[in-house]
Amino acid sequence: MLQDTSARVAALHERFLASTSVTQAIAGCFIEIDRCLAEYLVAFYSLKIVCFLHSLLCLVSGHPNCKVNMIYTKSW
Repeated sequence: MLQDTSARVAALHERFLASTSVTQAIAGCFIEIDRCLAEYLVAFYSLKIVCFLHSLLCLVSGHPNCKVNMIYTKSW
């Protein structure tokens, strides 16, 4: 997704930049990049929260087979 968008920006950059349609197309590409990065961040932090909650549950429950990686809890 990002590679395709980056290629489109590069192709548009080679064209005449004074054109309104080209400027709008470049802006649209940057909006797509921002959306893609936002989706990535949501997925990343959602996973981090799940790992933290799992670690917290293991600590609270005191389950003997639960091995908590304290890296998750210290990074918060």
